[in-house]
Amino acid sequence: MKSKIEIDHRETSEIVNLLQQNNIHVEVKQLISGDYIINNHFLIERKTARDFIVSIVDGRLFYQCRMIVGSRYKSLFLIEGSLYEKEYGVGQQAIQGAITSICTSWQIPILYTNSTIDTSNLLVEIAQKETSKKVIRRKGNKPRNIRKRKLYILQGLPGIGRKSANILLQHFGNVEKVFSATMDDLRRVKGIGRITAERIRHILTEIENEID
Repeated sequence: MKSKIEIDHRETSEIVNLLQQNNIHVEVKQLISGDYIINNHFLIERKTARDFIVSIVDGRLFYQCRMIVGSRYKSLFLIEGSLYEKEYGVGQQAIQGAITSICTSWQIPILYTNSTIDTSNLLVEIAQKETSKKVIRRKGNKPRNIRKRKLYILQGLPGIGRKSANILLQHFGNVEKVFSATMDDLRRVKGIGRITAERIRHILTEIENEID
């Protein structure tokens, strides 16, 4: 069975060409979230080191995390290049804070490559392992029901289990309002105490505060 990779139309043509040279069926299209969908199973958000830094500063990073986690695919994050170049103007602590949040709060594994060639080779390896069924799948199915997907996102917040996620969703009405809620807003929710409210706000604002 030939591996298939769907690629967002904004991605570099160099990677498209490299993938096609490796006997991968490539389909370039507009993706709702992420940059690559591998064999209809993995959704990958790829960022060059520079774009990763810029996305911390302009606030896109966690929005994109929310989008890929809310999809029906298994999410992966790919960073291409060195993050700690002085020319980027963002401190190591802020960068490490962002990486930690992606891995712990959003529970998205991060992969690292050095160049577009390395990236294409990694994508090919993932695609081929997935096709041969050698890849280890996460236990259980990622929720496809839209409400369950919303709860799945909210359970990525510190101190929030399924019951608390249900309470938050019912109180605020949607995920976006939960993420934009103030400390006082969160503390008004039944079952959400001061400590949990503080932890949630800290996770959602820590990068912004560190950059300032």
